[in-house]
Amino acid sequence: MAIFIPRLHMGNIYNMLEYTSYNPYYPTYGMPNCVAYTFGRFNELNHEHALNYKWPTGDGYQWFLQAPGKGLLTGSQPQLGATICWWYYQRDDQGNPVLDPQGNVIPTGHTAIVEEIFYDSNGNWTHLTTSNSAWMDRPIGTPVEQFPYFYTRTIYRASINSVPGHPEAYWQGFIYHPQFPPGGSPLDTAKLISALAAGNERMQIKLYRKRRLI
Repeated sequence: MAIFIPRLHMGNIYNMLEYTSYNPYYPTYGMPNCVAYTFGRFNELNHEHALNYKWPTGDGYQWFLQAPGKGLLTGSQPQLGATICWWYYQRDDQGNPVLDPQGNVIPTGHTAIVEEIFYDSNGNWTHLTTSNSAWMDRPIGTPVEQFPYFYTRTIYRASINSVPGHPEAYWQGFIYHPQFPPGGSPLDTAKLISALAAGNERMQIKLYRKRRLI
């Protein structure tokens, strides 16, 4: 049974090998960086304590394109532990699209991990909590643990294509983690603990019925 524990705080990831030495983006394109974080979080969820290339390794917009070739399933429905992917243009400090020598816009994108999924009374998902990092230069000499390279973001279904500063952005889809495949839900430890503490027997039964055995 896969047990999903959401990451909603940075914690000690700057000391975890999944985000440093066991990460192909490290050190040149390491944290803070969305793809370096996503790769590390995928490994963390997989309990993968070694450097491997099972996951995509390109720019943010390339992850969704590379996933099938890595044997990963993709789709349009959220799942805990899945990577959510967007495509958009590179932009300069003035917000203008960056062009290559031939005058074409240069694509980039963003990846994040689905940590929480919220539903309406009809069972339709309404919004997500994602864990993220984003590329920025860390000033020389700034201790990594003091540099804010982890954040969470709420993604609403109605505005899933929205990326601040990128009106051309579009959502590509989800890449499902092998430990938490589509078509079922892993046992959400945090919700189960809360239900147990509250003595909510009905919620406990509901959570166990949704669990995914693998």
